[in-house]
Amino acid sequence: MTLPNFLIIGAAKGGTTSLYAYLQQHPQVFMSSPKEPTFFGNEGTDGLFNGPHDEDRGYHSRVITNFVDYSALFDRVTNEKAIGEASIYYVYLPEAPEQIRKYVPKAAMFAILRNPADRAYSAYLHVVRQAREPYSFARALQEEPERIRQKWNPLWHFKTMGFYYQQVKRYYDIFGRDQVHIYLYEDFQKEPLPLIKQVFEILGVDSSFVPDVSKRYKKSCVPKNKTLERILHKSKAQIDFSKRLLPRRLRWRAQHVKDLIDRVASPNRVPPPPIPEDVRVSLLEEYREDILRLGDLLQRDLSPWCNPVSVEVASGA
Repeated sequence: MTLPNFLIIGAAKGGTTSLYAYLQQHPQVFMSSPKEPTFFGNEGTDGLFNGPHDEDRGYHSRVITNFVDYSALFDRVTNEKAIGEASIYYVYLPEAPEQIRKYVPKAAMFAILRNPADRAYSAYLHVVRQAREPYSFARALQEEPERIRQKWNPLWHFKTMGFYYQQVKRYYDIFGRDQVHIYLYEDFQKEPLPLIKQVFEILGVDSSFVPDVSKRYKKSCVPKNKTLERILHKSKAQIDFSKRLLPRRLRWRAQHVKDLIDRVASPNRVPPPPIPEDVRVSLLEEYREDILRLGDLLQRDLSPWCNPVSVEVASGA
């Protein structure tokens, strides 16, 4: 039985789709399809969530809740040295690390963390783009505790997901720092190739391989016509479900159709407005203590994240 020897554990809206795509280009790396099986943290559950249109977004069809189906994702591994998947909620879900230890205790883990206020707004824009969020960002944050209580998909946990300190500490406590590798979104966006090279070295694959990083994935946008956007996204979700049933050699066809849908949708998408300044200030006040504790834990100066005006964190190890 083949199981992953590395996991991208998050964070949502932190660049994980790009990292997944860049790693997937390496001939010695196998990445699962679907990208986000989210098995760890969901084992033994029904895998269902109750947010608006959660059922049409393909999330239910992608979540794997039993070990037999999870292990089957890696049946097509041939001679790849590094075998992985990228489930963006692992760092957030409290049950995930213990379940990882149960099944793949020696797996290397990677996470990219983003300024939590900006991450929260990016997650909000994601569901706005999908024509699922009717409220302003400020109102959505007010609604968040009730949404969590009603068991909406973790994507809707805009603010709560950004309290990283305890999430990272949980992984460090269980696996140690040598096994859990934390990067910052700023570093990945500014110079992705050095970070990717380091990941290749950790995975023990040819680190001289240079992936094409010219494409950036899941850029924030908002729809002009919400009905059209909802139809197009539902079509993509159905393709995602079909894709996992296809042999690996044919999955490019499904991806090609999704790319065509994105091209059709492109004229309907416009750049989003910036995060409201007052909301950003309020969020950063709530996050401040957690950010500083996280900085101590990572041995990085994250104090620029506390600045209401976006300031880049200095590069570091």
